[in-house]
Amino acid sequence: MKNNRKIKILLKSLQQASFSEDTYLTPSDINLPVFVMSLPLHATFFPNNAWMEEIASTNPEKVEVDVERFVYEWFMVYQCLSMEGIVLTFPSVPKLQDLHYINSFVYLPHIKDKKVCIISRFRAEGRQLEEQVAYDFLTKCGYTCYQPPAGMYFEGEPELKYLREDMYLGSYGVRGTKEALEWIENNFNCKIFKIGLETPKLYHGDCLFLPITPYDVLVAVNYVDKSELKKLENYVNVIPVEDDGLLLNGIMNNFSVGYTLYVGDYSLAFRSKPDLLEKEKQKKEFLAKVANDLGLEVIFLSLTQCLLQGACLSCLVARLNYTDKFRLAIWKEGLRSLSVELLVDKEFELQEAEEKDWI
Repeated sequence: MKNNRKIKILLKSLQQASFSEDTYLTPSDINLPVFVMSLPLHATFFPNNAWMEEIASTNPEKVEVDVERFVYEWFMVYQCLSMEGIVLTFPSVPKLQDLHYINSFVYLPHIKDKKVCIISRFRAEGRQLEEQVAYDFLTKCGYTCYQPPAGMYFEGEPELKYLREDMYLGSYGVRGTKEALEWIENNFNCKIFKIGLETPKLYHGDCLFLPITPYDVLVAVNYVDKSELKKLENYVNVIPVEDDGLLLNGIMNNFSVGYTLYVGDYSLAFRSKPDLLEKEKQKKEFLAKVANDLGLEVIFLSLTQCLLQGACLSCLVARLNYTDKFRLAIWKEGLRSLSVELLVDKEFELQEAEEKDWI
């Protein structure tokens, strides 16, 4: 039933689009969530972050990534997202061990006259070739792509999370530079709340913050400068996370789609480590409570192999539109107004009209 509804929405958006010789659709124009993923066929263990260096130092034998198991776990994520919207996939390129961690670009949804992506400029060793893969893929899909100037480092969507309107939550420090965020802000007319990073194991912004809705954001408040946090609190509801163990278990490294929060479950990987397993239980309980308070459902996805490469669930997915988030924004604004019942009734009438069109 859900797939039939998705097909109807897709066809409807294509019918309503106006075409000319100078206009064309990109995946972002579809009235469904659109994601990018890439099969982990070439995942290997070449240490290029603090997590992998620690694993290498504590394991005298060679560390091997179980690619077959990884592909299965990846497919479980892919299957869930394909029920939510459209999933596009980067080509799997040999010798690029991290290509399946989609932080080689970020899409800027606030720009309406054209579809714009910012290509990463990696600081991480061995990831520079991914920049060309992202550029080729996105330009062929019709996107206009830009890259921060040399000397400025930026590592994609994990360092620039969309909130709403022209507002983003960005990070700098361990991998990215503040100058890159300022370059995006100045050249693309947007507002970025900038959060500094200092901890090597928490090297991207998605380790310190998680926008669950356009108005509600989990934040590791003990790691955020108080002045930066205060600026953010003027625009969103900050949900504080103060337990370091929850951060290291990836409490932030998840993502939401519409009214569903997808959470990485690492219980199998920690089954022989009681302390980590207990923190994993606490993480899941914390997120389940937050989701319940916000009226969201939670889906837990079991992952093990990405941990060997210092990655979590959010690293596997990037977005090419925020159709579902716009609906959430309308919902939140509706609750703030006296016309909320009228908005709900109108939306119901529109849905009924659409269904009749397809009968």
